[in-house]
Amino acid sequence: IAEVFVPAVVALAALTFIGWLLTGHSSVAAMTAGIAVLVIACPCALGLATPTALLVGSGRGAQLGIIIRGPHAIEASDAVGGRLRTDHIDVYYAHHDDQDTPLDETLAAFDSLVRTGKVRSVAASNYEADRLERALAMSRELGVAAYTSVQPEYNAIVRDRFEGDLRELCLREDLAVMPYYALARGLLTGKHSRALDVVSVRTDDIAEVVNERAWHVVDVVREVASGAGTTMAAVALAWLLHRAPNVLLIPGT
Repeated sequence: IAEVFVPAVVALAALTFIGWLLTGHSSVAAMTAGIAVLVIACPCALGLATPTALLVGSGRGAQLGIIIRGPHAIEASDAVGGRLRTDHIDVYYAHHDDQDTPLDETLAAFDSLVRTGKVRSVAASNYEADRLERALAMSRELGVAAYTSVQPEYNAIVRDRFEGDLRELCLREDLAVMPYYALARGLLTGKHSRALDVVSVRTDDIAEVVNERAWHVVDVVREVASGAGTTMAAVALAWLLHRAPNVLLIPGT
């Protein structure tokens, strides 16, 4: 019973939250809006003729989904394909850089997935510039599938994890950049106050990036949004899209 009931409750809560973001209302109205989004989005996300999916992070090891050994990457892709009932994965991410595993082993595992058609392309998340550059060079040297995109934490508040060497490398190698926490864990939506008095599973995450500079950025984004007659989120996302020609956005906070 728990295997069915718990996921159902989580899904219902998620749909209600999506609806609340869109409508500003709670309860039935929010849940209805969330379900509407799900109905519209699912065919686009999974495809109609050929099932496809975007996998952001998987594998075993630690609590962050670090891929420790090549076989785990292959095992994880098979497991995801089974759960989502897909015949391939569009983008398969190494969610974190596991420096305990030789790069050639990770790249060889990804290459085997690409060659068998289980994965269309592979990507790197949370890689430092020097490690990503080494991985790209090694892919060319070995003649295996190379990372085609990166996923750093990047937004108007947290900028140092992308700007600089990583940004220049992505431009030079023509890598797509798909930042996560584009809205700075919700701070750039304007829904949080300096007191951080909101009760949320994200509260601890937000506290990691909160300081006076962060609140100054929030104030500036609020002022720009007010002057433009739009939302803070729209301003924050527009800012991101203009930081580099190869930035793509992942929906979320």
